[in-house]
Amino acid sequence: MTMYSKILIPIAPDHLGHVAAALELAEVLRAKDGKIILMSAIEAAPAHMQSHMPDDYLIKEKAEAVAKLQKDADGHGNTEVMVVTGKPSGSILEHAKLTNSDCIIIGSHKPDYMDYFIGSTAARVVRHAQCSVHVIR
Repeated sequence: MTMYSKILIPIAPDHLGHVAAALELAEVLRAKDGKIILMSAIEAAPAHMQSHMPDDYLIKEKAEAVAKLQKDADGHGNTEVMVVTGKPSGSILEHAKLTNSDCIIIGSHKPDYMDYFIGSTAARVVRHAQCSVHVIR
């Protein structure tokens, strides 16, 4: 079985706290001295809505996400937590390159009719990642 030195686990902001299955798989796939990186990408509100949002809403969202991911990471050895601002699929692919991740473990939902028209984040990551991708449901 291939062992990976850096495993990126992207978690959607609305699924923070639901990473047990991904972490369990990462523990199996991680090399002895490997690292697990938990990340979440938070999209900024559209420009026309930003004037209606508190000035620090994005800072608070990121801080809450970091705290939740850190809680999930505790007890899993060599881990790192990162929360970025941006569109999920692009942010995941960019940070996989920046962190030299050799594996991405991404969750996926059962596709609905809209996924057939616009695609899902997991589908875009699978198509464009330059490393191995494991999809879990």
